[in-house]
Parts: sequence; C-alpha cells; structure tokens
Amino acid sequence: MRKIVLPLTALAVSITLSACSSLQRQDISTPGTISPAETLLPVSEEDLQALSTPSEPAIPGEFTRDSLYTLLSAEIAGQRNQFDLALQNYVSEAKRSRDLGVVIRALRISQFLKKEQELLEMAELWSELDPSASEPHHLASIALIRNRDYEGAVAHMEQLLNLEGSTNFDNLALHAKNLSEEDREQLLTLYGDLRARYPDNLEITFGHAILQELNERHAEALATLDQLLKEDPEHQPALLMRARLVHQVEGLDAALAYLKKVSRQHPDNHQLGTTYARLLIDKQELDLAQEEFRSLMERFPDTPGLKLSYALVALENKQTDLARQQLQELLKERQHTDEAHFYLARLADQEQKTDEALKHYQQIRSGTHFFTALGRSAYLLATNDRLSEALNLFERAQDRFPDQAPQIQLLQINLLMELEEYEAALNAANDALVKQPDDSQLLYIRASIYDKLNDIASMEQDLRKILDKEPDNAIALNALGYILADRTNRYQEAYTLIEKALALKPDNPAIMDSMGWVEYRLGNLDKALDWLRLAYERFADPEIASHLGEVLWVSGQRDEAMSIWLKSLSENPDNPLITGTMSRLGAQTSNASE
Repeated sequence: MRKIVLPLTALAVSITLSACSSLQRQDISTPGTISPAETLLPVSEEDLQALSTPSEPAIPGEFTRDSLYTLLSAEIAGQRNQFDLALQNYVSEAKRSRDLGVVIRALRISQFLKKEQELLEMAELWSELDPSASEPHHLASIALIRNRDYEGAVAHMEQLLNLEGSTNFDNLALHAKNLSEEDREQLLTLYGDLRARYPDNLEITFGHAILQELNERHAEALATLDQLLKEDPEHQPALLMRARLVHQVEGLDAALAYLKKVSRQHPDNHQLGTTYARLLIDKQELDLAQEEFRSLMERFPDTPGLKLSYALVALENKQTDLARQQLQELLKERQHTDEAHFYLARLADQEQKTDEALKHYQQIRSGTHFFTALGRSAYLLATNDRLSEALNLFERAQDRFPDQAPQIQLLQINLLMELEEYEAALNAANDALVKQPDDSQLLYIRASIYDKLNDIASMEQDLRKILDKEPDNAIALNALGYILADRTNRYQEAYTLIEKALALKPDNPAIMDSMGWVEYRLGNLDKALDWLRLAYERFADPEIASHLGEVLWVSGQRDEAMSIWLKSLSENPDNPLITGTMSRLGAQTSNASE
C-alpha cells in the first residue's frame, strides 16, 4: 500500500514558506521564520493524487495523507487569518508526528499568538527531541515566569547551565520588578539556593543582587555586588548598580566619590560618566555637572543626548547663549528636535519674543513636551488678540491626534477659563461631553465653569453625576461639600460630604480647609480654627489664608488675622480672595486692635 513520504526538508520548504508569507503580513518577527521574500513551492501532482490513498501511522520525519492534509489545512487557515485554527492543527500534528520541524513551527505560531500553554508544550517537546538545543529552555523559562511558575523557570535555566549555554538568570530577576512582594520574596529565596549551588556563576550572582535591591535589602545587594566585582571588575551593569546602591546605603557624597573614581577608570563607558554628572546636579554642583557633560559630549560625539544634557545644565547656569547654541546644533543634526524646539521656545518666551517662541512651540510634534507646548502656544496667541488662531490650533491638534482629543479639549477649556471666557468654556465643555458624557474630568471642569457662572444647581448636578459613578472620589466630594457650605445653608449635608472626603484623604490641606470652613458655618469657631490652622501650616495659599483670617477676625483675634492677610498679600499682591474678605469684614490695618 502506497504512502506519502515527504522528508522534513521538503515539507519545510512547502509548508513553512506559505505560512510565513501569510503570517508575516501580520508582523511576525520571531527568530527562525523564513523570509517573506521567498515564495510558496507547489505540491506536486503525484503528491496530490496520493491524497486518495489510505493513511498509515506517521513516524518522525515522515507524513501520512492525514498529516499532510492537517498541515495544509493549517496553512490555509493561516492565510485566512484563522491563526487559532492554524495553531491547533500544527500542535496536533507536532504531537502526533513528533517531527522537529513541525514542533518548531508550532512553537513559532504560539509565540506570535502569545499562547503560553502551547508554547510550553512545544518547548518541552523540542527539548525532548533535541536535548542539545538551548532555545526551548530559554523560551520555556520566559513563559513560566509570565505564569508565575518560578521554580519551573529556574529548572529550565539550570538545564541551560548543564548545556554550558548562556542563561537569562539576570533577565528573570529584572522581570521581578513587576511582581508582588510575595512573588519577589519567593524568587529571592530561589536565587539564594541557586547561588549556593553555583557560586561561580556571575549571572546568578548579579540576578541575586537585583532581587535583593528590589526587595529593599540594599546593604545585602551591595555586599553581593562587591563579591561579583572581585571576580569581574569590568562588569559594567554591576558598576552602575553599585553606584545606585552606594547612594542608598552610604549617601550622595559616597556615591559621587565612587562614580568619580570608576568613571575615570572606565572612560569608554559614558553611562558611568552620565550618572556621575546627574548626581552632581542632585548635589547642586551645577558647574561641575556642566563640565562633566561637556567632556562626555566631546568624547562621545555620536551620543546626542549628551549635548542635550549639556545645554540644559547650561540653561540652569544662566548661560543662555551657550545653551541656545547647543540646542540649535541639535536642530541642525536633527537630533532630539522636540526637546530642542521646546527649550528654544522657552528662551524666546522668557525674552518676550512671542513670534519666535510660537515658531518653536508649534514645531513640537510629539513627546512629553507636546501638551505643554500646545497650551502655551494657544495662550500666547489668545493674549495677543489672536483667540481664533488659538482655537484653530486646538482643532488641528484634535484632527491630528484623535486618540488624545480629551486631553486637548481640557487644555482648550482651561485656557478659556483662564481668560475668563466662561460662556465659551461652557460651550467647549458641552461639545466635549457630547462625545464623552461620563468623563469625570470633563464633568468636573464643567462644574467649575458653572461655579464661575454662579449656576449652583448645574454645578451640583455634574458633581453628583461623578459621585454616582465614583462614590469615593474625594476631590468631587470636597468640591460639592465646600460649595454647599459656602454658597448655601445646607451645612449638615456639606459636613457629611467633607467628612467622607477627609476620611479618604486625611492629609489633604484643601479638604482640611473645607472642614474648617463648614465648622465655621456651623458656628463651631474653635474646631474651625483648629482645622484652618492645620491647613495653613500645610499649604499657605490665599484661599486658606482668607478663611483662617476671617475666622480669627470674627473670634476677636484681629491682629493675627491681619498679620496672615498682609503676609499673603505680600506674596500675592491684590489677591481678590484676601482683599474681598477684608473689605467684606471692614478690616483695615488701623482698626485691627480695636
């Protein structure tokens, strides 16, 4: 009885190429796949005719009619984006045929689909079929880490050690930063045992030090690194990590002394020099930091980040011409362009060169400075009688970044509120809430607008909508409680809301201020003073100063009230909260002691 016998090499050409051509359109970029530039070789007519013959059990390297049908079905499923079906067929055939090529192919598809169980099964089968292979142990250990099976992961890495291959013990330790405290402790114990069994393995030693640091055993980690560096004084990651630990254990000065020494011993390692320069900034040794960055920049001209750091320290040192020169060079080199535009814009802004500042702000396309630049650009336009241009700027930004539209809308609304364009701000908030009716930030800012428009009912409605969804939102609780205490006579209701907010955020000075204010409204002057003094100690802003001064004034402690008001006015001249309170109470310097 005739059977189809395709050697592995022939099947690998026909099967693997077709799957890669389809799956790689979905951006599979795993090791061991075939280039998508290669083409599918057709199955021969003889092979197709053989599909009608009965099948026989497969042996490794040989494929029956059913085997070939299963694999071809898998490839067709892959071409139709039915990847789960493709994987199911490959795994099934890998277990049945135990052919190494099919096993590896099944493993690659499971990698792409992030199917951990199938990946583990195929990795185990691969290592069984080829005991000399190291890759399945690597892949299995990573999958087991993600499944929190640390003992299993360590077992696979020990097999790598037995194969005399490289391991990823240090990578496993680094993964632990995302784990719970209990999991980190478990890993730390495993690494302690491993290190006892393999005292000469530096990867295990380094991994042990990483875990000790992650578990905040800084002195132990430092001792472990010292032992490692005795064996390998050139271990660059250990040198950097030791600097961090010295900072934790012995302080900033000790870390600076250590980094100065090792950065000179290893002049080709710019990371050591960069870390040294950054710690000099922490010590406020800005001149020394600038000189260090200058030296690093000249020694490593192909590392543009050093030029940016040099420019920023020059800015801190008020050397604006030097900073401007370095930032302009970054623009010419097309390196760190967003950052260079941002700081050039700030320089122009500070010098009141509005057009130049706008030119640079509007060149910032992405990154951490984008929203700051957008908001500042709009503010400069609006305050120079170009409000329509500012609003167009927000509109274009929303078109360009639709996923970030809520943040852009909040920027626009905040700008309009700052300009006291409350009706325009309300219209913008209403438009935004049409698309996102339950967005808490938008509801909160609209409530703030209603407050400015003295529409207390609408403000309360928005804040209660937030609290219906987020009953423990301390900010909304406090805002509603304060408004009820300040603008209505619903004092007991206000007290209940503020009390709950304070229980959620007991150290928040704004909530302490609200509690003091509602106690004042309830007539409890002593309790009010206790809360307001505490709030003022934490955060002496004009609103808290105005409240504390008022309660002191009403309590007869007028000299202290006047002292607090005048101090706040010296820091915030003509602040309407202070001047309004003093005017309402008839408080003047001359009658403070009366």
